[in-house]
Parts: sequence; C-alpha cells; structure tokens
Amino acid sequence: MKKGVIGLLAILIIIPAIVFAVLVLDGTTFYSSTDTNVTQETGFAHLNISDGDLVLYMPFDYNHSSGIVYDYSNNSNDGTMIDFASNYTVDGVYGGAYTLDGSDDYINLPYINLSNSLTYSMWFKREGTGNQQLFAFMKTLLRVGNTSIYYWSDMDLAATSNPWSQNSNWNYIAITQEGTNCVIYLNNNTLIDSETCDPIDATSSYHYIGRWGADRFNGSVDEVMIFNRSLNSTEVLAIYNNQSSRFYSTGEMLFTGNNLGTNNTVNISLANCGTLKGSYLQAKINNGDYVNFSSCNITNYPVQGSLSSANLTIKFNPDSYGFYSSSIVGNITLYGLDNQSSIVTIISPTNGSTSTSSSVSISVTTNENSTCNYSVNSGTSNSSLTSNATGTGHTGIKTALSNGDYTLNVYCADLNGNANNSVSVAFTVAVPAAATEETITTSGTGSKIYTASSSSLEEGYSVKLAKNQKVELNLGNGGKVVEVKSITSDKVVLDIGGKEYSFPKNSSAKFDLDNDGTYDLEIKNNNIIGRFADMEFRLISEEVAFDEQQEQQSNVGEAIKNVEWYFYVIIGVVIILIVVGIVLKKKRRNV
Repeated sequence: MKKGVIGLLAILIIIPAIVFAVLVLDGTTFYSSTDTNVTQETGFAHLNISDGDLVLYMPFDYNHSSGIVYDYSNNSNDGTMIDFASNYTVDGVYGGAYTLDGSDDYINLPYINLSNSLTYSMWFKREGTGNQQLFAFMKTLLRVGNTSIYYWSDMDLAATSNPWSQNSNWNYIAITQEGTNCVIYLNNNTLIDSETCDPIDATSSYHYIGRWGADRFNGSVDEVMIFNRSLNSTEVLAIYNNQSSRFYSTGEMLFTGNNLGTNNTVNISLANCGTLKGSYLQAKINNGDYVNFSSCNITNYPVQGSLSSANLTIKFNPDSYGFYSSSIVGNITLYGLDNQSSIVTIISPTNGSTSTSSSVSISVTTNENSTCNYSVNSGTSNSSLTSNATGTGHTGIKTALSNGDYTLNVYCADLNGNANNSVSVAFTVAVPAAATEETITTSGTGSKIYTASSSSLEEGYSVKLAKNQKVELNLGNGGKVVEVKSITSDKVVLDIGGKEYSFPKNSSAKFDLDNDGTYDLEIKNNNIIGRFADMEFRLISEEVAFDEQQEQQSNVGEAIKNVEWYFYVIIGVVIILIVVGIVLKKKRRNV
C-alpha cells in the first residue's frame, strides 16, 4: 500500500494559570507512523488481512464523508458510492451497512484481478417480493467483470423461491466457484450443491455491487468478501458464524518524537474507532504499560521517560477468532495535563528570623496562578492569603502572636488542583516587655539625676527629661551620664561622655561607647512636649562596621565639636586684630 506522510500539528495553548499541551496527529490523509501488521487507508487504519486470498473485504463499518467505501484487504480496493443519498445505516449484521434504493444506488469497484477459483460472500436483506425482484437481486447483488449472479437465472425459481423470500431478515449467501462448477450456500445450508456456471471474465474492468446494466438492487448489503480461492463448506460455515480467522493477531502504529512539553500526564483521544465483536485498541507512551481505550479514549496516562521526544504506540487487537479488526479513523489527539504543583517561595518571614512585634507579615510567591493558605500551628487552623491579579503574589498578616517559636506552613494549589504543601519556615516572636518610665512634674527644670539599672536598660528605660537633667546609665562595665543640654521645639541636644549630639524629634541613634566595634546603647527621642523630651534608652549588642558607626552618629547625632573649637576661634580673632593694627599704624606714619 502506498503510504503518505503528513506532519504533526503541535499546538501549545496557554490559559492563565493552566498550561497544557494539545498534540494532534493528523489523520486526514495518512498517518505519520511506522506500522507493523497495520494497513492504512485515507485517514483510516486497521490490522492487515492474514489471508492472502481475500482480495476484497468491505464490512461497511464507516460511512466516509468523501463517498469512499473502505476495502480492508491488503489490496486497497476501495469503492465509490454512486448516486447515494442517506443510505448508510449502523443497523447492519455487524456494525454498519449500506441500503440501496433499487433506483440508482450502487457501489463502483476498481479492477480486481480474479482467478477461476474464487468465492463470493456477503449478507443481504431484500426489500421487494416476487420472482421479478428475485431476478433483479440475482443479477445485481454482485457483479465482477461480465459475470454476476445472473448466470443462475435459469434456476427453477419456483423450487428455490421459498428460501429466498425472507425479505425482512438478514441472510447470508456464499457462492464458491471452481472453473465452471459453482456451489451456493444460503445461511448455514447448502442451497445448490453443484451448478454449471460461466467462467469469470478476469480481463473486464466492470466491477459493481448492486448494478447490472440499468437494473439496481433494492435492499441492504453487508460484509462483502471475495476470495481468490474456492472455500470449502467448513470455511463458509465459519464465516457465517463469524468465527473465521482473517486478521493478524496484533499490529502496531508507532509515532515518534512527540513533544509533550512539561506535562507528564496525558489523555489520548481518537476521533473515531471500531472495536466490534470484542476487538480492542491499546496505547502506551515510551516504555510505559499498554492501557486499553474506552470509548476511543484513555485518560490520565502517566508518562515515563522523555517528554520532549515521546513515542506513542497504538496497538490493534482483533476479536478472539481474528474475525474483526479494531480500527481507528481520523485524528489522534494527545492532551497534556498539568499535574505539576506550584513552586512556592516564602519571602517573609525569613527562615530563622526574630520578630519583636506580635504581628508578623506574610509574603509568598508562586510560579503560576494559585490560591494559598497558611498555618502557624501545623494545620490545626488555616487562614487564606490574599492573591494579586495574576495569582502569583500572596500576602497576609498574622496578629496576636505570643512570644515563642513558630513554624509557618504554606499550602498553595494551582487552578488544576495540584497542591504544594511542603514549604515552611521557622521564626521566633520576642516582643520586649514594656519599658519602665520615670516622669517629672512640669514645674521647674531642676538638676535631677535619674538612675537606670542595667536590668531596666535591657527592657528599655523611658524618662521625660528637662534641660540640665541627667540620666545615669549602669552599663555593667561602668556608668555613663547623659545630660540634657538644650531642648527646642524640634530637637534635643544631649551631652554623652563629653560630646554633644543633636536628636531631632522622633529620631534615634546607636553608640559604640567603648569603641569595640559593637553598638552598646540605643537612644530614641520619641517626642518633645513643651520643655520636656520623651527619651528612651536601651542596651543593645550589635556588631557594626566602623565607617557605618561613624555615618550613623553623623546622620543622627549632628555631633557638636568639643570645647577645643573655642580655642581655635580665639586664636583666629587675635590674628585678625594684629593684622588690622599693623595696617592702621602704617597709615598714620604715611600721614
């Protein structure tokens, strides 16, 4: 058989949140496959005939839109429907059949090279009664070359009319011929044991079903076969009982190099398929297991091996007798399913982080449109995260957390229902105790000294200070006195260890008091209320680079130079006065 090749049509369809592949193996002409024991027609495939003498086999199981009548034999003797309207029916003996109207319908066959030893076999159902209808039937039911059943028209019709008059039923007829000797079988009986018949004109190009000259057959036909040998009575009876073996026991079509993208689960769908009398179809991808088609479909096939160059094998199996072949018609479609769960990344909180607030912000990203939930108690209770427009960013906030260690578990599912429940981070909540606070009255400023112990400094020591008031800080390795030098509406100036620093309202600064590269103290100016500054002092331990320490002190402290700058100012003024005196003295002399 001539085989054409048509390329694979691969279509990737992308829908927001669902990415799946549709791969169509085009069956409109010939499949692009490597075949073993499989015959291809136009957009149609079935098992090879194992009986080499079967030169024509038309089961009429498919009504092809182009008017083709398929020949299942290995000779591709496809016929053509002539003057047909809606004459196809699925109510045949087995599967479909054609009904000829007796007016103009017939099937035109190509030239078939026949021997003088042959067998005609078919099922028929007559629609007319009487000898004339019988005569027309006998002439037109099957004609090959210049020979038809017409050459039995000289039979005694009265003697043979009774068995032929079963108009409402399907009947089986087989005619075997050896030279000029013919035997006729009707259903499971021998109707005529021996009859002289005309030899076959093998050179003629006239081959029809349902036509002799102007005559047309009125009735239905099914399962038309021609063998290039004369079958014996046992073989004829096996065909009548649909138990004759004529197809190979198995066959395969192999489609190679199919790109399934990233989808490792596939649905396989056939546009049409035939599985009559217990015949069946199977498929596998790569080296996976064969799975049976059900109603021309296989769902959720798990793909193993290559996805970018996958091999699809379709296996054809006949019924238990080898009487019927499974078959496929039209396109083969592979639907790649998205069964990959989302890739989930927790942005915050970070693993191992510590929050000093009882409220923790949660931020999660996914690589595809997903919905996400989270839990901080191993799934006992879950809360949903709010997703952005594309479903790839998810945020939320967990409030009222007590101090302690937590595990944040995030559960995300894409729109195909694939869930990722394996992403988590550990974090700690450590909210400091409320800072102790000492206050003074608003009357007077005084020179009160407030003493902050090391224990209170660890929790945070708050105090409202006026000008000239001091805080003595117990730092564990020696005390440090902080004095308020001045307070304005927008800043407070503190003297810390002999150096002055300016703190704007709502600012803070960190200090390395012993110059060991570690911040020891953090001071905050929380607010300025009239003549009072709401100050907070806290012990810290934070390693910083030296230049960063200097930068922070410069940005926040606005360090005021030591009193040494007064000395340099005085020296400058003296020099200016001396220069001015010398100039004036010279002018007086000149006068």
